[in-house]
Amino acid sequence: MSDCVYQIEKHQTTILSLPHRDVLLRAVFSKLSFKTLFSCRAVCRLFKELVDIYFQTLHEFDIERLGRHASLSNEDWNTLLGKCKNLRRITLKKYKKMDLEVLARIIEQNPLLESLDLSEFGKEENHNQSLDENTDSKCVLIALSQCCSNLVELRLSLCPWVNSSALVLVFKSCRKLENLDLSYNFNLNEDCLETLAQYSSSKLRYLDLRNCSFTKEALSKVCWSNPGLTFLDVSGSYNIYNETLGTIAKSCPNIEKLYLNNC
Repeated sequence: MSDCVYQIEKHQTTILSLPHRDVLLRAVFSKLSFKTLFSCRAVCRLFKELVDIYFQTLHEFDIERLGRHASLSNEDWNTLLGKCKNLRRITLKKYKKMDLEVLARIIEQNPLLESLDLSEFGKEENHNQSLDENTDSKCVLIALSQCCSNLVELRLSLCPWVNSSALVLVFKSCRKLENLDLSYNFNLNEDCLETLAQYSSSKLRYLDLRNCSFTKEALSKVCWSNPGLTFLDVSGSYNIYNETLGTIAKSCPNIEKLYLNNC
């Protein structure tokens, strides 16, 4: 930044006259949408460098800051990929305009990630593919399992591209999970819950399994291995019996919210 020379008349005050790190980055850029920030990058070299520095300091990426109907070009996503390497939280809820392989690269570059919300994420073509055809979905979950051992929260509601075998790898590697939402994923197999029960290390506090397919035995294992559960939603399950409720009551004494709609 020191090699940039800008000649501004002494009596002229611009936004670039503000202290860069303490005011411009923290108080101004943090209020702008990502689309506006990319527009700022095109103004001049100093603006470009300041925006890039801001991206490097980001700890949270929420797609809401992009704007309701806006989208980023591949070039803009590549810029973010190259700059954002300290993210703790990524929220891409209901975002339909990013390729799964791009998401995998973002995850790989952010090993400090603690929270990932992909509820209803993914392009329509990803939703329509069979899990065997959609190998990109495995890349996303494999990236999580290999790079994000500090993951505490994972939300995958309504993500039909989720692959059960890759999700098992996530549960084996991400043993700090406290909040897990797998609701409305009809293709998950029993191995997922059994692996979760084996590797969750009593950390789970929130578990949403609405309209998921699982056996009462698998659910019982998860409950016994996570006595600290305070929230459990198994609505829409056909495998909830009186004995299952007894198991939940005995194994999870701290349960505060239990949802059994349409069971």
